[in-house]
This record gives sequence, C-alpha cells and structure tokens, in this order.
Amino acid sequence: DTTIETCLPFLYKGCGGNKNNYKSPRNCTLLCTKMDKYGCNGGKNITGQCNKNGLSCPEGSICKYGAFNFGVCCDSETEAQFRKEWNPTCGEGKVLIRKHTSEGWRPFIGRKCSHEFCPKGSNCIEGKWLAHCCRSVEKLGKEKGNVSSRQVTMSPMIMNTL
Repeated sequence: DTTIETCLPFLYKGCGGNKNNYKSPRNCTLLCTKMDKYGCNGGKNITGQCNKNGLSCPEGSICKYGAFNFGVCCDSETEAQFRKEWNPTCGEGKVLIRKHTSEGWRPFIGRKCSHEFCPKGSNCIEGKWLAHCCRSVEKLGKEKGNVSSRQVTMSPMIMNTL
C-alpha cells in the first residue's frame, strides 16, 4: 500500500497474476520497502525534525528516531491511532485472527475490508488506516477456556499485497 508504505494482503480477482503478487509478506517487504525508511504512520507528513541533543517537536507531536539519532516529528494522535489499529483487539465473544510472520504471531491486518483479505467465516473490522479480522467464539466449535487469551491462527499463505 503506497499510502501507508506497508505490504498488506488483498484478494486478487484477476487472471494470470500481476507484478503486485508475492509469495510472502517478507518477500514484499524486501522488494518494496526501503530498509532505512522511517517516518510518520498513516502516510502523514512530518511536522518537524528532532534529535536526542535537544531539538524537540512542536506541541501535539512526538519524535520518531531513525538512524544516527536524528528523528522526525509526527502527529501524536495519528501515531496513537495507527498503533492501536496495528495491534487490534476484538469485542466480547470474538477472537482475533492471527498469522505467523518473521516477527512471530501477528494480527492478520489488511488496508480495507473491501479488499476481502479476511478468511471465510470471519468478520472484517475497518479502522481509519487498517482493517483486521475477528471470528465469533461460537464458530470455533466446542472449545472451552478463557476467551480473552485465545486466538485463531492461520498457516502461512500465498498472498497478494498492496
């Protein structure tokens, strides 16, 4: 997704594939993301520059550091909302769909529900920047236990990415 500069899944409905098709999220990240990239989430513009030597951000902004102790100032509300959507939760009686990545088990996140990336039988919950997948506890079968600590996991899959 060029707006938020992150590789995300979507359902490809065409024929024969396209150049936006990767075997894994890691392949997409390696080919499409600059390794030294840092900036504001949500595709937002920086509000200034900062460093660890006293150059601070304007009010309402936070400093995000990159290489060599230099940083950029980003809107604090946008950063907080994006982090919340990057680490989503599901409501009462629902469990979060997760997938295994190189960083461990992560929520299965896409850009928009209209991209139809959630597995069959799950619901897509859309935020301002990201969407995630939840499934009702009833659809999990006869499992017992603490619902709040359970998660539904997915095997690695071939995916299309934005």
